[in-house]
Amino acid sequence: MRLIDADKEIEKLEKKIEALQEEIRQCYENKNDPYFVGKINFIYNNIIEYRLMINSLNFFETAYDLDELMGGLNKILKDEISQPVADCVYECVQQGFW
Repeated sequence: MRLIDADKEIEKLEKKIEALQEEIRQCYENKNDPYFVGKINFIYNNIIEYRLMINSLNFFETAYDLDELMGGLNKILKDEISQPVADCVYECVQQGFW
């Protein structure tokens, strides 16, 4: 199992979209370029791809933050005997068994 921070990935994609929109503005300033239409289409296609990725990321399931999980376990399991159980659960989650 691989955990990702979807919000951070969405933020990166949104920054890429902003950069591409700036490229489009620059292309319109140089309309004499013989590849003007092709460049605009290419950039628009990239923007659409990034937006599709953002939509996909919004549908992914949320994984639990291991540090939050450990904090919750430590609240529940306060005695010394329970610490090995909490460590085992932490290890299982980290290795993707849960």
